[in-house]
Amino acid sequence: MTRFLLPLLLALWSFDVRSQTWTYLSADDGHYVYAGAGAGLNLDFLCNAPSAQGLEAIQVGAHEETPVARGQIKIDIGMDRLSFENDGQRNDVMIWLGQTGYRLPTVILNELIGVWEVQINTSDALIENLKTAQSLVLAAGDNAGWQFPTDGLADAVTKSIETCEAAWVAAESATPNAATVSTPSGTSPLFATAHADIVRICEGPYSAEEGAFLQGQIDQDATDDFVVWWNNIRCNSAFPRPLCGASHCSAKVYLSTVATPMDLLAQALSVQALSNGKVGLNLVGRFDSCGVNSLGCERLWYWNGTDLVEAR
Repeated sequence: MTRFLLPLLLALWSFDVRSQTWTYLSADDGHYVYAGAGAGLNLDFLCNAPSAQGLEAIQVGAHEETPVARGQIKIDIGMDRLSFENDGQRNDVMIWLGQTGYRLPTVILNELIGVWEVQINTSDALIENLKTAQSLVLAAGDNAGWQFPTDGLADAVTKSIETCEAAWVAAESATPNAATVSTPSGTSPLFATAHADIVRICEGPYSAEEGAFLQGQIDQDATDDFVVWWNNIRCNSAFPRPLCGASHCSAKVYLSTVATPMDLLAQALSVQALSNGKVGLNLVGRFDSCGVNSLGCERLWYWNGTDLVEAR
């Protein structure tokens, strides 16, 4: 993250000076543990982690939540604070703490909830210095700058980070297959292929949460096929979620009758028995994966003998 000295133009910015105090909130819906720091000013510092309850995202309505990687915090910025530019991506957003400015990584608009989002490491200088900041200003390009209070900010951010890390630890303890995967000893050759692909993409070890590997006789040849759901894979590297974007993750389908895996995108995924006697994939998605002007959809896909097709 790039650091700058606060310019004299600070005096020309318009400010939103309020007396709100930052507060810490947390919740557990069974799929995610949530924690965050907010002051009701459309600027929030949030994180989430797997819940030890292990419920499916779609079961509790959490499939539209943006997953936050372990060791990161998500900054949410309301649309009233940043104007819409560059097809929903901005690279000019800065947070000033006192006399030092920090340029955020690319900030992306989550159109579903109307909030700008970006994730950064909890060890980043910006997050560390939030804990001692006496003033906080958000500014971007030619937009008006906004000043926020700092009362209670340090405590709320610290508690949020601690809550999410504790949830990660608890989820690992509660889920047997959340430990680092080393070798797929005793499993099928198809699983071994999937495992090798994950190690290659992760460039080393990884952790698999429950639901990372789905299986069923998708191509109807009496041999189990595998689907790697990358939403539940965590690489032990600098890029823990390489095949997940702002809203969708990759679902790689490994069929025993096909040489290379097929790739689908989804927000939530499950294997489902279909009324035609086949085994299909139930994918929940939104926006581009669902068609023009769509805010969300649920689709069933199955193997027709030559390709994965949508059930009509």
